[in-house]
Amino acid sequence: MVQMMTADERLDRDARLAVEIGCNLQPGQDLHVNCEPDHLELARAVTVAAYRAGARYVDVYIGDGRIRKAFIEHGPEDQLEWTPPWLVSR
Repeated sequence: MVQMMTADERLDRDARLAVEIGCNLQPGQDLHVNCEPDHLELARAVTVAAYRAGARYVDVYIGDGRIRKAFIEHGPEDQLEWTPPWLVSR
């Protein structure tokens, strides 16, 4: 009998695959994760997998397209081409 994986087990497996194979994260390295709010559970699983693989630090940035859209539609027009220096550094 074949036992099916739970959704959490698949998520953990996919996160490990992304960290260990996709990123080839090595002990002591930092990992930067960019995601949308809909992908927060995967970002959390990737964070756990990265620390288990020896990451020094995992930085997760959650960008929200609806917030960006509000800025474009309603923010000051003279600021549309400006990016905060701290965001450029990131």
